[in-house]
Amino acid sequence: MEVSRAPRGTFYISIQYALNFVFGMIFYIIAARLLPKEDIGAISVLTFLYITIPVVSQLALPAAATKYISEFLGRGRAKGAAVVASMVKKTVFGLSLITLAIMLALSNWFSTLLWGGPLDAAIFISISFVIFISTIRLTFWSFLQGLQWFGKFAVAGFVAFGLTRILSALFIVLGLQLMGVAIGWLLGEAIGLVLVMLFLRGAFTKPKDEIGLKMLFKFSLPLFATLLVITASDWIDRMLFLGLSHDLASLGIYDLAVRGATTLSIVWSSFSMTVFPMLSELYGRKGKEGVTPALKTSLRYLTYLILPACLGLAAISKTAMATLFGRVYTIGSLPLAILGSASVLIAFGMVFGSAIQALGETKVFIGIGAASILADAIVIFLAVPVFGVLGATMARVALWAVYATMTLLALKRHVKVEFDAEALWKGFVASVVMVLPLLFLEIAYADRFPESLTLLFACIEIFVGIGVYGVGLIILRALHSRDFELLKQIAPASFHRFLEPFKRFFVH
Repeated sequence: MEVSRAPRGTFYISIQYALNFVFGMIFYIIAARLLPKEDIGAISVLTFLYITIPVVSQLALPAAATKYISEFLGRGRAKGAAVVASMVKKTVFGLSLITLAIMLALSNWFSTLLWGGPLDAAIFISISFVIFISTIRLTFWSFLQGLQWFGKFAVAGFVAFGLTRILSALFIVLGLQLMGVAIGWLLGEAIGLVLVMLFLRGAFTKPKDEIGLKMLFKFSLPLFATLLVITASDWIDRMLFLGLSHDLASLGIYDLAVRGATTLSIVWSSFSMTVFPMLSELYGRKGKEGVTPALKTSLRYLTYLILPACLGLAAISKTAMATLFGRVYTIGSLPLAILGSASVLIAFGMVFGSAIQALGETKVFIGIGAASILADAIVIFLAVPVFGVLGATMARVALWAVYATMTLLALKRHVKVEFDAEALWKGFVASVVMVLPLLFLEIAYADRFPESLTLLFACIEIFVGIGVYGVGLIILRALHSRDFELLKQIAPASFHRFLEPFKRFFVH
């Protein structure tokens, strides 16, 4: 029953990420067709600030809140959880105000750096307030994760993300261009903050005691160092590419290829976000012995989901780029294919990292982050002058490989890591068999479909892929009765009657 909380949370958050993907893609589908490639590159830079600066302002304290709220509740110490939430909230709010003041003071300078003049400083001023509100919202959001209220966590995350993208797309359609993007982000974040505050009403008792910030910072500061590095490394290929090439249009093409690959984060992000608090609670109650079986179960289902998703996206990369962003961007299909297949590395690496955080061993992330970003930077400087966009792609793959390897080795030093051998080989074989008809369809028919029908063709490929993969799992007898029993714990009761026919179909 303890293990089932992670799949149930994964179910909720997977729905959230799927919806986030849909609304995020709607935004980029509209933006790629109405804005010039240079503006797509500029959005990439603004998004870099939007994501990176909150990491600096928070000092990884929300992650500390998630861990200790879960751990205190696992020990039956609700008052301790309330104190942690209060201390983190006050500290992050103060840091966010300082960050806002600095960004407002630098608005003219940044506008001149990116656009060549201070006329667009209003965009950066708007982004400064977006970042301030986002930092507070994400901090409160981490409290929901620590409470393991995964349903509310998913809803709050979707509302904020969905509104920022839909409103931004609407303002682009209305002709507001980059300023419309900034206004949409601002309104969406503000509404998202109000919602998460409403969800948290009455969640904690009024704290009467205080705890030293030393305990929180002891956990968060090593993690902050690596979060800063990893967040920056997620963007360093794009920013260094821009610095080396001075080409906003090519940056826009590469950024869209990266975003196409991040659709796979629907799978691994939901796993890593639910594994972290679940393992923290188990560690608080049972010690390290409680971590291994829960982690193995999570890795089993991650394997069955991530392998076909990664290889399938790689196989249909050309159609995916044409469907999402238009055929003018199919030049980015090779980078998307490489990133799609290599996403297996970051998927497992992020789950390993969540398990390490649950154990409180965050100091190892400093070395992991430094090695990962070093690998990324070396490949960038060596490959981009020769291969251009493809060189930046190679750098990102190098980063993922180093991160996955080092997190696995670090985790093994603290707990026994068990992979589900059956899931690994059966999932891989079924995925490879699935890729063959997809490659045939892609090579033989992708260019014959008119651009207006690329969505239809993509749907055909997806349904073929799902069907072939499902048949492969049946032939290999990959699923067992216990898998469907776990699904019953995850899915709403109204879906249980549909599971039994599938169980008879898949289980022999």
